[in-house]
Amino acid sequence: MKKLSTWIISSLILFLALIATNVTIVNAQQISDEDGLAAAPSGVNIDFLNQISLFTQGANTLPSNIHNRSVIEIINAKNDNQVSSIWSNPAEGIDNYLDAGKKQTISAWIFMGGSSYHGSEGLVFVLQNSGPQAIAENANNIVGGESLGVWGNDLKKRSTSSAMASTSIQNSWALEFDGVVAGSADAKAVYEKTLVLDPGATLDSYQKGINNTLLDFNGDSLNRGISDTWGHVAWSYPGDKDAYLNIGTHGYGLLGGGTGPIYELVHSGVEETDFVTPKSAALAWHHLTVTYTPPEAGSTMANLTYVFNDKTIEGLVPPSKDPDQQLIRRDLKLDLSKLKATTSTKLYYGFVGTNSTNFDKGTNAVVFEELPSLVEADKNAYVVDETNKTKVSSSTNVMKDNDKTLTETATVHPNDQLRFNYMLEYQSGKRDMLPVTATVNVPDNVTVTPDSSGNIGQVTYANADSEPIPASALKDTEVTDKKTGKTSTVKMLTVTIANSLSLTNPWANIELNATADPVPNVNTALQVPLSHATLEGDNYKTDVQTPPFTIQAARATLTLTKTSDDVITTSPDHSVDLTGTMKIVENDTPTVEKPINNSDINFYVSVDGGDAQLVKDTASPNGHFAIPFNSTDEKEHTITVYAVDPNYVGSDGIPDTLASNKVTYTVKVKKNDLSLVSKDEYDFQFVRADEKERIIPRKDDWDVEVNSTNTTWVLTANSTELVDESNDTFNGGLVFTDESGNTSSLQDGKVLIDEDLTASPTQEITKVSDEWDSDEGVLLHVNSGVVPSGRYTGTIYWNLSDSITQ
Repeated sequence: MKKLSTWIISSLILFLALIATNVTIVNAQQISDEDGLAAAPSGVNIDFLNQISLFTQGANTLPSNIHNRSVIEIINAKNDNQVSSIWSNPAEGIDNYLDAGKKQTISAWIFMGGSSYHGSEGLVFVLQNSGPQAIAENANNIVGGESLGVWGNDLKKRSTSSAMASTSIQNSWALEFDGVVAGSADAKAVYEKTLVLDPGATLDSYQKGINNTLLDFNGDSLNRGISDTWGHVAWSYPGDKDAYLNIGTHGYGLLGGGTGPIYELVHSGVEETDFVTPKSAALAWHHLTVTYTPPEAGSTMANLTYVFNDKTIEGLVPPSKDPDQQLIRRDLKLDLSKLKATTSTKLYYGFVGTNSTNFDKGTNAVVFEELPSLVEADKNAYVVDETNKTKVSSSTNVMKDNDKTLTETATVHPNDQLRFNYMLEYQSGKRDMLPVTATVNVPDNVTVTPDSSGNIGQVTYANADSEPIPASALKDTEVTDKKTGKTSTVKMLTVTIANSLSLTNPWANIELNATADPVPNVNTALQVPLSHATLEGDNYKTDVQTPPFTIQAARATLTLTKTSDDVITTSPDHSVDLTGTMKIVENDTPTVEKPINNSDINFYVSVDGGDAQLVKDTASPNGHFAIPFNSTDEKEHTITVYAVDPNYVGSDGIPDTLASNKVTYTVKVKKNDLSLVSKDEYDFQFVRADEKERIIPRKDDWDVEVNSTNTTWVLTANSTELVDESNDTFNGGLVFTDESGNTSSLQDGKVLIDEDLTASPTQEITKVSDEWDSDEGVLLHVNSGVVPSGRYTGTIYWNLSDSITQ
């Protein structure tokens, strides 16, 4: 924002210095406006600027242009002395404003040009309470140049700082992106009182390096000294008299009323940076996020944070100390009283840009991503290790409730089951968040495998709706780095969040299931880089990325062994214990078991494929476990159990999280269950030819048993006669002898074999035949007389009943 004469002198000095020292300027190149605008990121659809659109053209300023529906070209390098402004439109039905009573976020991309070392006079982001007519004026004329169309000007004699402030945008707060050299030899001369300049020549100067007692609006020392740079970021209150510091005088002559003050803008939070010498068109775009938090009750001091260069055009965190993308962050108190605003005020927001002539010209453009009153949302990306029940994340503000309680980690183990999460949360707004398309890159060293249904994940919603993500949504895609121009093949997932998000359905989570790749050996590790996702709809766009993490072999092995029966039968609502043992061995000493403290162990129990629930068991002896299970659902249930020790510390003192193998239990739940187990064929010992009456014992084990659950039972038996192949009847028959020695014929009718008159709520197995001595149970009675030789067969009818009455 220097005067042309000053720039000529400075340029000549620079030119002479280059000749004398034979110095070549490097690391900067000419970026054409066409290339810069072609590299613009996508953003909110603006379409046009008028009274029925999201943004309106500022009154009496030169028109701004729209490219590709979202790129707002505020000023053009071809226009001399251009002043242009755009303002949000708070009109009913449009509702684009900053609500001073709510937390709000505005994010946008800024293009400051790259076609010269100077660029435009600058671009200013403004919050104001004066309406769409707001602009800096000198009498009835719009003022650009060093005022940037925002600040007060002293082109005419301003006898006081109040008079100076009255020419600015009133009731406003402004954040300037000044691309013109600030400080300079002339400013130094003013500071040293050796030269008197024309009005306006030092308005944009700020001096750093010499402490004094003057304070800026944030209460920090102005540190007025001398500094030269190609640009700076700073903020102030344009309409406040304290924003203008008298640093000298100017003679206006007898007709001009004698001498008058020369003013310098009080720059708060000043940061020197480079806008206009990028190495590529992509690096010419700078991202700005402004977050507003309303004041507490009874206060006028809101909290405001702005972050400049918080992500690259690819949506990633910029490399540290990147000169083209220098990260700038400031937290400040915004005094609403200086804007004549309260928490019920609808504040205008927008940008003002100016061009001068010759060197001080450039094309400046803006692409909006988040418009606060339309859709206010937050986002997060994180990874859950489903095996270890940990999470890779540094923020829990936007996260599923069950995931918030998981322990944070930066390490997972080979073959762990991972869930990548990309979450959007609607917080407020005049409009619903329209369907959003997510584009996600899958990082290296994890494998995405479809499940039995061919799906690799799902989209879940706050209203409990869900949509599967088919494997076809993941494709190999060639991606070109906008900074280097290099192409590479990556796995890209494209998913649509089909449901609109609103206060009644506030969040959606894209869940991608993957498995951590194996490591070559226990002494090596794999690095999983961040996974970046762009989430974009017509009225909202943002980027999220998961933190990077490491895959490393576990330091020890935790093993569960089942001790319960393979199948357990129980009645509804009756609890049974699923039992087992645990052991831990370290990789270096696999034969030595480490002690286990049950209080450290978390058991995760899944019933019939459902979500695993946390269960603790501190009652069992260390190294043993008993997981209670009961259900009213009468069917066969499959229960899967595994254990996690999140507090394991190896012999070398290094902590780790251990996850065990899974053990599976089968539990049958029935109101009552009664069944008989018997063989298809039973034998007796040989009958020798003998005319004596006698009893023939059984041959082998007869294996007669009753299985019962929650019921009494009675077992009786009867039989047919025994006959041979010629249908001749055996001289005798089957009898049953009880433990008291009483013998009854099975051929004469039903005989009581065994009974249980108490109902056990869990399964009981009664091995009936095991209770028979050799002279008890079912036996073969041979009558006196001759028994013809041959093989005799018959049928035993076992009668098992849950009723005592037979």
